[in-house]
Amino acid sequence: MNYKNLNQTWINKNEVVEPFSYKPIKLPKVFVIGFNKTGTTSIHKYFSDNGYKSLHHYIPRDLAKRLNAYYIDDVMVLNVKNGKKLLHNIDNYNCYSDFTKHLGNKHKNIETLGQLDPSDFYKFLDLQYPNSYFILNIRDKEKWIQSRNKHRTGSIINQATRYTGSSVEEINNWWSKQYEVHIKDVEYYFKNKANLLVFNIDSDSPEKINNFLSKYYKLDSKKWDKHNEKFKN
Repeated sequence: MNYKNLNQTWINKNEVVEPFSYKPIKLPKVFVIGFNKTGTTSIHKYFSDNGYKSLHHYIPRDLAKRLNAYYIDDVMVLNVKNGKKLLHNIDNYNCYSDFTKHLGNKHKNIETLGQLDPSDFYKFLDLQYPNSYFILNIRDKEKWIQSRNKHRTGSIINQATRYTGSSVEEINNWWSKQYEVHIKDVEYYFKNKANLLVFNIDSDSPEKINNFLSKYYKLDSKKWDKHNEKFKN
């Protein structure tokens, strides 16, 4: 490692050296636990563009081929089945985002609407990876529902209707309730903890993320951008 000044805190990828300390400390993980279509790509790119390792939705191709798994959710479910920690095989990243995964068209199950979401994993991640940080990214609920309906010419909403046999209106009503419940559940779970940040992608500045993680992460606000064009409208 090449540290210029040990009187300051210097970052080197996955490690941080505290002032006057020569022992590297592994960076705490950051989990982005808002639903997809709430700025997950923007937050992922923010960490990546600042030089941190960030994993978003898909896992690397070589690992996907070896595990016969393609998404973060696939790996976590596989690890549960094998009695491993959730991030086994993908634990070398700083930031994780977009834990949404479609389950296919084979089962009618209104409880899941045909997909896994951050609500299925965040409590276990907090227990298995103590001292981690969590970002609950939110946006206007109605705009979020519209965005999900429009995503890739309707792939998400079509998936949900096929999986459940429900109408578009029924799915949208369920998403509305699911969204509200998830936010309340997350805020209640973390109410006596200091490792949650609620970040509104519509109105909050990246400085809010910077301040939340300032002890370990050095983030440059100039690298912030809303990568989904819909957020710019």
